Amino acid sequence: MLSALVYKPHPMKPTTCLLICLFLFACAGPTLSPYACGPTMNQKGIKQVFQPIINYMELKSGDTFADVGASSGGYTVMMATLLENTTIYVQDIDTACVNERELNKVIDYYSLQSHKPLRKVNSIHLTVGEPDKTNLPEGAFDAIYTNGTFHLFHFPDKMVLDLYSRLKPEGALYVRDNFSTKKQIQFCVDKKCTKPLVPVDTFLSIMARNKFRLEKSKVFSGYPIYKFSKFRI
Repeated sequence: MLSALVYKPHPMKPTTCLLICLFLFACAGPTLSPYACGPTMNQKGIKQVFQPIINYMELKSGDTFADVGASSGGYTVMMATLLENTTIYVQDIDTACVNERELNKVIDYYSLQSHKPLRKVNSIHLTVGEPDKTNLPEGAFDAIYTNGTFHLFHFPDKMVLDLYSRLKPEGALYVRDNFSTKKQIQFCVDKKCTKPLVPVDTFLSIMARNKFRLEKSKVFSGYPIYKFSKFRI
């Protein structure tokens, strides 16, 4: 045992001491996130995860894009590192996560990591919503994306109708979530998730009665993304 050994301390170089401290801290547990809500990801992981989604949404230079239910904007800003000349809105209702201070931390972190001044490369905005509306600008968006959020909507019909009003006439809504496909109640994998998943048939009915038309769907990393366009008579 270490306590039984005779240990004689000796002077240590500051750099050696720092390396040992960092090693011990790393072994003690996960490193602290630079922002309050959500995980971090390196650029290789970001490109692997989000470039296929960006391609699927056909986001291009000059588009206006919103991420609804984006928490602190971590994932949104990760996507921003792969975009240029895009107007991006980070939207959520949880002000503990979605606030200027936290969003600035996220932007600073990924600007440094990606070697891109993200505030100059893209125009990034913050919007705090309400349980029944997004508070996003009306008719402004080429694409709206919501990831793992649909089952958390308190008023799904009101929210879907609100999203409809925020899109441009040719805009598209992309919904990525886990949906129930069985008769019994199902929950998401995350233990913090206390709301049941929405049955896929119920989800599609909600979208249809609020004037959305299903265009396509595809599975990314185990979860489907549905693309909807605005139904026009």
